[in-house]
Amino acid sequence: MTYNWTMTAVRSSASVIRAYRAVVGFTNHAEVLSPCGHDVMRFDQTAGFVLAQQVFGHAVFPRSRLCPRCSALALPQAERRVMGPPQLAMDWGQRLTARERQASLTLLQALLADMPNAPDPAEWNQLSPEQRGVIAQVGEHFAQKFGLMFREWLSLNATAAPLLTAAGLHRLKSSDEVKQQRIETREDRARAKDRARDRR
Repeated sequence: MTYNWTMTAVRSSASVIRAYRAVVGFTNHAEVLSPCGHDVMRFDQTAGFVLAQQVFGHAVFPRSRLCPRCSALALPQAERRVMGPPQLAMDWGQRLTARERQASLTLLQALLADMPNAPDPAEWNQLSPEQRGVIAQVGEHFAQKFGLMFREWLSLNATAAPLLTAAGLHRLKSSDEVKQQRIETREDRARAKDRARDRR
């Protein structure tokens, strides 16, 4: 998996990007995402998994993945906050929380240590969009070595998602209409229980 990030300014007001989804389970060959039900290749069947295992000293699994089919809009304020293409700007300018940045601070500082005049990730809020873009580029370049996005790297967990049963997989692969019907059915049942309690 290769991403060619460029440091070009983003001029679009609402760029379409890819959305992250939670890994809810896996099959023999894929990780299944929720709530969309789409698939991505199992991380533990890639070379990146072996490399990550060497880094952590044990097996790790991403619990959030960039869905190959789900889309989202990059907010203009995110694109103004971090210089770079829409996906990069949104991931680092809007989706990456202060807690996640703090958790990755030591790693980012180490990655930037040999770069002349490198911006300090600890000063994120005081940096210019161009400087934040440099940090984002470095972080993504590191994650690419594992076949991941940086936010996927941050989601790595020693506990894997469960193996899906046939019934569970069928529910996840249902159409949006069927999923909505299930939600409405659960809500109807909950309201019925509430009315039954009120009558007691």
